[in-house]
Amino acid sequence: MKPVASEISLFFRRARRQVTGILASHVDDTLVCGDNSFSEITKKTREKFEVKSREYDKMRFSGVYIDKIHDGYEIHQWAYIDRLKKLLRDAAFTQLRRSRAQLSWLVHSRPDICVTASKLAQVTEKTFERKHVNRFNTAVTYLVESRDLSLQMRKLDMGSLHVRAYADASFATNHNLTSQLGYIVLLCDKYDNASKLHYASYKSRRVARSVLGAETYAFADAYDFAYCAKRDLENILGRRVPLEMYTDSKGLFDVITKWSQRQERRLMIDLQAVRDAYNSHEISNVGFIRGPNNPAEGMTKPLKCDPLNRLLRTGRADFTVDQWVIRSFNSNLESDCTEIPSNSDHQQSTDRPVNHNQMISARTQDGCYDQCNIYYSSIALHHDLCNVHYEHNIVQSSMHQAIKSESVYRQAVAITRS
Repeated sequence: MKPVASEISLFFRRARRQVTGILASHVDDTLVCGDNSFSEITKKTREKFEVKSREYDKMRFSGVYIDKIHDGYEIHQWAYIDRLKKLLRDAAFTQLRRSRAQLSWLVHSRPDICVTASKLAQVTEKTFERKHVNRFNTAVTYLVESRDLSLQMRKLDMGSLHVRAYADASFATNHNLTSQLGYIVLLCDKYDNASKLHYASYKSRRVARSVLGAETYAFADAYDFAYCAKRDLENILGRRVPLEMYTDSKGLFDVITKWSQRQERRLMIDLQAVRDAYNSHEISNVGFIRGPNNPAEGMTKPLKCDPLNRLLRTGRADFTVDQWVIRSFNSNLESDCTEIPSNSDHQQSTDRPVNHNQMISARTQDGCYDQCNIYYSSIALHHDLCNVHYEHNIVQSSMHQAIKSESVYRQAVAITRS
């Protein structure tokens, strides 16, 4: 068995060019899944160590309950929610500190309370106020009313697996004017069925000087984890797994896909890292999604988030995407990008939901893309480098703005010489 790169307590085994089993461990708990041959191999462990009898389909792992449902598994902590109690209005800070840890434990199965638990964890004895007790009691009331929510891990189509990451930021909303960042990473198939791989809500460690800065930090952190998950899945499955990134910041979307420039120099490192990933096709697609359709909104704002709530209840990630980029993996040129506008205005929100099946169906077995028959735009690079234009008016830019990008300029020169 081999450990994955991003988690030393997760192991997998491959035989006959396919994965046969996965094993996860936490202290003295072990979670095993695999075929019959892998089950027989792991039974040998019981001959050397004293272990309890195995549990199937309904089990408890590291304090979290895992139950089998008709099309997969669900992870919940309903019994823990039943033991929650509200605080008195005149509760002291020590009582809040002890009770807020209960919310942090529930985050393992309830991503919708991540931001509340994160903000309460930032409260110190000096900043403690009665409103923090009210915020905790409101969270307990919400948990009791939505007790049936859980993490659903549905059966996915193996031939179209891909990773999706949604990022969001709330600029300067914490008590000390720091920004709240959050993201959610999903494993999806072409039918928009989704399983949650990871989610996080946390205070930004760096000072964000603008909304774009906060969105960039959240996007970079989401990419950091999503890429590790992508590489681990590729090692486990033995084939390519595409990665799709989504943001609700139109400015960040334009910076990544159109090479527009920003004046804030401290963002250049993070932006360049994302651009390099985009140009090297480590990020397969980049999409712009409106805030009301972004499930990561529930990671940064302590309000009810309908997309996140729908994701938890249905296990589907069929969110409306306004604009995305689809590229051909057979070329290294930025000019081979195909940008799909939301409508004729290219800036306003579309009323029709995006059909991810159109994108996924264009993938080949190794995760690459063929030419996609959706709203093609063409970029013509002439030999004199003086006539750069975009068909369908997808992007309005002058010749000087297009040539200003050093990367596009060098690629165009290479084509001309060849």
